[in-house]
Amino acid sequence: MTITAFLQKMRSRSLYDRGRLLGRWYWRVKTNLFYRCFFARMGRNCLIENPMTLNRPERIYLGDDVTVQPGVRLEVVRSNPQRNARIEIGSNVNIEQGVHMLCQNFIKIGDRVSICAYSCVVDIDHPYAAVDDPRRIGDRHSDDGATVVIGENSFIGFGATILPGAQIGKHVVVGARSVVSGVIPDYSVAVGAPARVVRRYDFSSQSWKRATQ
Repeated sequence: MTITAFLQKMRSRSLYDRGRLLGRWYWRVKTNLFYRCFFARMGRNCLIENPMTLNRPERIYLGDDVTVQPGVRLEVVRSNPQRNARIEIGSNVNIEQGVHMLCQNFIKIGDRVSICAYSCVVDIDHPYAAVDDPRRIGDRHSDDGATVVIGENSFIGFGATILPGAQIGKHVVVGARSVVSGVIPDYSVAVGAPARVVRRYDFSSQSWKRATQ
């Protein structure tokens, strides 16, 4: 948006909306002049707005038109120096407020994915079996190389949890507060904890049908 177009838009809005537009403009400028310097890759027209935590952004790759809303945590941890830990986020992806994404191996988010507010996407477990380990359980990290993949055009509902090893196909809807740890096939709807597939798209009838158990 040009400065002239921005000023015209401001004149047509209420005082409250002007404040919101100015705030958003500030974060867009900061995204391009500041955050862009630290990410491994950042495509065109990205917006990172008031994040809570960005840890090791040099290991995070963003496509075009990625929106990261307030309070998001994007974290890559180096629990094993031998691994090329990274987060790859495709184009036209919306990550809503309060989402926590924690990676020690590999998290891949496809194009046109929506991740709703307060969801969690992690590829790390915290082992608890060793009762004589003096470290806090929260400081222990599994070393099994688990990854997470969310396919293109999928929708992760409010407060969902995507656990290590989750492989979510394309055009999948994960219901609110669902917990995914396994494989969810393409063109399906999964709900519950643990999540199970309840609907699949049938291409022969071009309709969504209840999944058979």
